[in-house]
Amino acid sequence: MEPQFPLLIAPACQECGHPGTKHAVSAWNRSGNSDRPYYFCGRHRRKFLTWDDDQGIVNGNPLCWCRFTSRRGTTNGPIPTDFYSCPVGSCRYSQNAPPARVANSIAVVGGASQDAEPRPYVDTEAQAVGMTPACRERRHNCCVVM
Repeated sequence: MEPQFPLLIAPACQECGHPGTKHAVSAWNRSGNSDRPYYFCGRHRRKFLTWDDDQGIVNGNPLCWCRFTSRRGTTNGPIPTDFYSCPVGSCRYSQNAPPARVANSIAVVGGASQDAEPRPYVDTEAQAVGMTPACRERRHNCCVVM
């Protein structure tokens, strides 16, 4: 069974157990996440907990320790790193993911060659959800979500 968004119960902070506070990205955010809902922990300097939507959650992603399909993201740092994480922020699941290539502004998950055959069960869904950057101030909060 997959999680339903918006979440009915706020996720708890994994450090203190305090329930998260729901907020939305500012409307003037230029990273493509304007008005996107998320949860944070107010006790830990607004520590990001999870997004409150299904962006980046597609068939083909591995299961997190909660047995949900993980969310795929990319850090937005000097050296971008692709990763999978728990979609509801309830477990500390994190796993490196193969780099997502960008072709004509659409994320393509696949081999090293630009001419590689697409994997339809991943690529079609990645195209459907689009690719949205999520620029945050800290590395663990910087990601691009497909």
